[in-house]
Amino acid sequence: MADKYGPVFMLRLGANPSLVISSQEAARECFTTYDKDFASRPRTAAGKYLAYDHSAIILAPYGPTWRELRKVATVEVLSPARLEKLRHVRATEVDIRMSELHQLCEDGGGRPKVVDMGPLFMDTTFNIAVRMVVGKRYLGGDRARQQMRRLQKALLEMVHLMGVFVPSDFVPWLEWLDLLGSIKAMKRTFNDLDGVLATWVEEHRQRKRDESGDDAEGEQDFIDVMLWSFHGVDFAGLDSDTAIKLILLAVIGGGMDTSAATITWALALLLNHRPVLDKVRHELDLHVGTTRNVEEKDIPNLVYL
Repeated sequence: MADKYGPVFMLRLGANPSLVISSQEAARECFTTYDKDFASRPRTAAGKYLAYDHSAIILAPYGPTWRELRKVATVEVLSPARLEKLRHVRATEVDIRMSELHQLCEDGGGRPKVVDMGPLFMDTTFNIAVRMVVGKRYLGGDRARQQMRRLQKALLEMVHLMGVFVPSDFVPWLEWLDLLGSIKAMKRTFNDLDGVLATWVEEHRQRKRDESGDDAEGEQDFIDVMLWSFHGVDFAGLDSDTAIKLILLAVIGGGMDTSAATITWALALLLNHRPVLDKVRHELDLHVGTTRNVEEKDIPNLVYL
């Protein structure tokens, strides 16, 4: 089509005018010179039914709500200082997974054992996110295991539903028909997610009421920080509870699937390219040694990896 109509042309996808760009120069113009004009997102069924009516950071249109939530998430919740305070959470979860892998080796009696690393990485990243957000570990014991599995399933379903074809996104008056049942699935998934997030927020608020001033000086998770920071703050019309849930959804949902997929691909590429794996091993032996695990402070030295 670019050969016929040129590097930049318009299409109409249903009711939506769409710009098609097929040249590097035009793309650079869109994302540098005119980046603000292209910074927003279209209003879709996923944004309406999964993202608190287009308010979540990952699906919100560019505007005051998105800017305020992104600023708060970056400055208050995901600041380097805050992440540094919770570094031990990440280290602990990695140690737990390493112990589980060692146990699998011992149980195999020295025989090779097949391990599906995808679900293991998924559980690890999910557990890290939940511990940093809620201050509790779930997927290692029986307590609340079913609830967390349901939440994890709902998050993966949310990621899937964000990418499905919904006819009403292109022909809005078809929404009431819900031809493929996607909107019904979105509503069900949203109710599961919102129920768990609302419970977490209320548990933390109740704990704040019950604790004395001295007890409140302990380690704070993300919800504790947000309850303290968001008190009396207006987020472009959103109440503080909704703002907290929006950021929780972005932190847990945005990092779980993408991080696990990235680590899985990295491991697969290493295992399938022996010379690369040997170089990585040499670098690890040089900068870390064989008597301890890799720590976050080692990362700047692991240039090749």
